[in-house]
Order: sequence, then C-alpha cells, then structure tokens
Amino acid sequence: MNKKLRGFAIRKRYGKDVALDQIVFSFPEKGLIGISGNSGCGKSTLLQLLSGMDVEYEGECFLGDLSLKRKPEEIRNTYRLSKIGMVFQDFRLLELESGIDNVLLPLEAVSKERKGKKIRRAKSLLSFVGMEEKCHLPVNRLSGGEKQRIAIARSLVNDPSLLLADEPTGALDEANANKIMELFLALSASIPVVVVSHDLELLKRYATYLVFMKDGKILSTEENEPEAIPSPIVFPKASKYKQKPSIPMGIWFGHAKRIFRQKKLRFLFCEICLTFGLSGTGMSVYVGSSLSDQLSGSLSSFVPENTIIMSNKSESAPIHHVYAASFDTAFSLEEEYPEYIEGVGSTFLFDFENWFVDENSFLVLGQSSSFPLSGFSVRHINDYRWLEEVKGEHFYPREPAVMDEEEVVLGLPYATMFQLCFELKILRNYQSLGDYISSYGLRLLLSLAHLDWGFEDEEVFSIVAVLPSEMPCLYHLKKDWNHWFFIDRLRFRSSLSPDVPGIQSIQEVPFLRYKDLPSSLWKATRKEEKWESLIFDPCSPSYLPTRYPPGAEVLEKRLYLYQGDKTSLPWKEIEEITQANKEYISGRNIGSEGGYFAQNGILATGFARKSFLSFDKEAIEQAE
Repeated sequence: MNKKLRGFAIRKRYGKDVALDQIVFSFPEKGLIGISGNSGCGKSTLLQLLSGMDVEYEGECFLGDLSLKRKPEEIRNTYRLSKIGMVFQDFRLLELESGIDNVLLPLEAVSKERKGKKIRRAKSLLSFVGMEEKCHLPVNRLSGGEKQRIAIARSLVNDPSLLLADEPTGALDEANANKIMELFLALSASIPVVVVSHDLELLKRYATYLVFMKDGKILSTEENEPEAIPSPIVFPKASKYKQKPSIPMGIWFGHAKRIFRQKKLRFLFCEICLTFGLSGTGMSVYVGSSLSDQLSGSLSSFVPENTIIMSNKSESAPIHHVYAASFDTAFSLEEEYPEYIEGVGSTFLFDFENWFVDENSFLVLGQSSSFPLSGFSVRHINDYRWLEEVKGEHFYPREPAVMDEEEVVLGLPYATMFQLCFELKILRNYQSLGDYISSYGLRLLLSLAHLDWGFEDEEVFSIVAVLPSEMPCLYHLKKDWNHWFFIDRLRFRSSLSPDVPGIQSIQEVPFLRYKDLPSSLWKATRKEEKWESLIFDPCSPSYLPTRYPPGAEVLEKRLYLYQGDKTSLPWKEIEEITQANKEYISGRNIGSEGGYFAQNGILATGFARKSFLSFDKEAIEQAE
C-alpha cells in the first residue's frame, strides 16, 4: 500500500521536556486515522508537525513527497491554506458572520473564480454536512454540533488533500459526536483524515487505522474495521487559484460593519472618549506652546542679544554622583534597626528589552499543548514580589509553605487566567486552574536570546500556585530570587555603579522593606554619623515598571539604598573645617552644575554656577 504520511526519527522538545521521542510512522494515503492517548502524550504536537505549523523539531516529516520543515513561512502558510483542512475543538469561527460566509472566507482568499461558482461550492459542502437550511444564520445562534459541522465544511472548501482534526468531538454530546465522525468517515474514502481524540471507543467505532501513543512515543498501530463502510464523495472542484492568497477588502469592511452594528454603543462611547482625548491634547499643546513663548520672551528681555547661554540637557534625578550601597551596609541596617526593617532585597536597573532583543518570552507547557503566556517577560523576574507581602490572599490550589528556586507562583489578572484556561481546555476560573496544577502540574519555559552577542538560554519553572492579581506578576518565598536568577543562573555580574564595565554586568541596587513609616527609619539613621553618606530613595514606577505605569501611586514599602560620591566631604566635616580656619576662610558655598556662558567682547566665558537677577543692590551684596 502506498503510504501518504511519513515520519522518520522525529524528536520534539520544549526546553528539557520531550514531547515526541524518536517516533517513526507511516500512515495510509486514505482512511480515517485515529490517534489516541492520555493528555500530554504528544497527540496534538504531532498534528502541528503534520500541518507545518511547527517546524522546530529533529527528524523529517513528509506529506507524500513534500517536507514543509525547511520551507519559508509564507510558503507553508499558502500550502496549509490550500491543501490542508483543519478542524478544532473550539471551532474558531467568526461568531458574527453567517455559516456560509465562514465557509467562503478561505475560498475567497485563494480562488479567482466568479462569486456565483464559489457560493455553489460552499452550499454543496453545507448540504453535505446537513447545514444548508441554517447556513445564513449568524454562527453565534448555532449549537455546538452545528458550529462544528460549519467548521468541517470550511475545512473542505479548498479541496484539501489532508484533513486534520484536533479533539473535534470534545465539546459535543454523544449524538453530535457520532454525526461528526460519520462525516469524517465519509471523507476518508477520498483523502486521509487524521483525528486526535481521548475517546478510544469512538475512534474504534469509526477509524480505519488506529495509533496508540504514550509519553511521546507510538506504542502500537493497527488496522481497524469500522462499523460503517465509507463511500467516496464528489464535490465541485476549486480552480483558478491566486498566485498569492489574500482576502478582499470588501470582506474586511463587511465584517467591521457587522461588529459595529453588534457593538454600536461601545463604539459610540469609544468615539466620544477619543474626541474628548484629542481635544484635551490639542488644548494642552496650545496652552503649553503659548506659555513657553511668553516665558521665552520674558527671559530674553533680561539677556543682551549677543549673549549665548547653554545648560545641561540631562533630565536625570536631582541626586548626582551616587552609587548603590553594598549589601553589607543593607544587612547592617537590618540588624541594627529590626524594629523598622523587615527584610532586604534588590532590584536590577537594566534595559532587559534591548539586551534580550531576539527572544524574551514565556511559554506554558501543558499536558497536551504549549502556548505563549501573554503579558510576561524576563523583567517580571526582576520585579517579582515576596509571598509574605500577600499573606491572607487566596491561592489556587494552596499557598506553598516552601519553594525551590525553579518553582514560582503566578499572579494573574482575570483576562490572562481566562485565556490560560481556554488554552488548557478547562473551566475558565481560578479554582479550575488550581485543580489542573494540582492534578497534572504546569510549567513555564523562558526563552532568552541576543544572537549578535551569541547569547541563547532556556529556563524551565514549575508553577506551584496562582492567585488573582491586578497586574501580571511573579511571586516567590525567597527574598533574593531575582539575584539567584540573574547572577547565579544567567551568570551576569552585579555592579554598584550605573557605569557598568561590560555587557555582562548589571547595576544592582539593594532596598530595605520598612514596617510602618519610612520617616521613623530616616530619623534613626540620621542620628548616627556612620550613616551620613547614605541616600534613601523611595520606590517609584521606574523601579517596578511591570507593576506600576509611569505616574502611578506606588504602594511598595521599599527604600532603595545609595551612597554619595566617595570624593565628597560630609557636611559636618565642612562645618568643622570652616570654624577651625576662620582666619583663612571667609565663607562657604555649595557648588552646583551650571550653564555655559559666552558673551562677545568679554573674557568671562566658561561654565559658571547658576545665578539670579535682582534690581536690589543690597540683596545681591547680602547673597555674596
């Protein structure tokens, strides 16, 4: 028998986890091929390889004599659209469009036939799946079984040479599941139909070829005698394909029009908000420009026309020439003032996005699939929170008592939790997600790369619990977890100065977590001379950008710890020197960064201290 689908020594990994382990297969060129196995055995992964959606694997996979592994993404997409039919458990239909419009969508993208011929083909397929009478109803008014039959018709509209179905009956009752499988069996008389399902009894009833998988391996294959005998089906053939698939603009406009009709109140509200926003922006720009012109005019009246004044462009913080305090200093403060301080941590001041420019993302590794975890990046490890900061919160499945470095607790907003549960095919709530973690486990794969510098790394974490959170966040019991990850795991080097000596060095600033009010700690330290050079900087959005947008009120009880420039003298020493040398020193002044002053015809040119203007001569003499 000629074999249609073949795989040789296929090995697929997600980090350190093996999804497919050196599998070899050869499936018939016709028939219903049923793949069965427990969750996480690699069934859905195998479908992704067959469809060309995933090409990052070892070995070779052939559709006839064609391998999609090394084809460019554009060619793979075109081939999949025109030659492979896909059916999913969650249908993936446009809910506001009619059934026939959903079926026509892929045909419009690839075919240059006349509209009438396309409609006749779509209707013949809808008639085949028993949906001709309801084909003009919006999809959101159809039942689950009816939606799945629409999805099957859509998968066949481009006359595919292969049909792949991932848990197509998972969301259906028994009667509808049997109807769907009967359709697949009829189709399998002409093309290979590969169906992935947990329901082994259902597959035995309809499949002509059975594949059993476990732990990423194919345990056995066998031919099967279905209860019904498939008979070939003939549909009108699609022809006159476009050289480059594209969806006509009219379809997009029509879809947008239907969305507007369905949600017109929301669109109207958004338009009103946008109008007010643009009006406010315009007014602020106008007022700002007018004030700037008036101030410039007023200041220029005090300065001669032949005078040039240049000032420093930097808009950095008012604290200059500082460096991060050492951890020894931070722990000494914690030991000396336990009544004010409840812990020491650190934050890395580092441009993570530009350093990990080629790859910086989390991937959720479920039992049977993997998918991106939206809203999270490596910066969330730097901005993580201590678990003791959220005592009393509800954890799912439970709050961990101890944690290893490779374990993590996820803080998930409702929308992120909903999407995560959707991808895992479980109920959309925190309790269901906690039960899944407790039963099957859930892992995160962090991928990092900067290819120009030859840096690539992958780290796997185990999710031990989740809890509701306003912003995406990571939690851990260890107070130096981010230090462990960036310094011990990724081998970066910690630096106290922002002027780091190399690309592998990053500035690390310790912080003190205070108990009640920061003023109590300030007053206590200012009484001790040994702490005179310390500078306490309250937490701001710049330290924790993933948790606080710019300008937001920061509720963290953190004081970041800096020290002044080592070359400067403490204020008390300056006082003592001045008092002890009155015969030589007539006064003192505080130096400051000034502007560059240049005027034609004079010698007083250069960088000078900042000055003020006054029409009172006595006031100027007193200031001097």
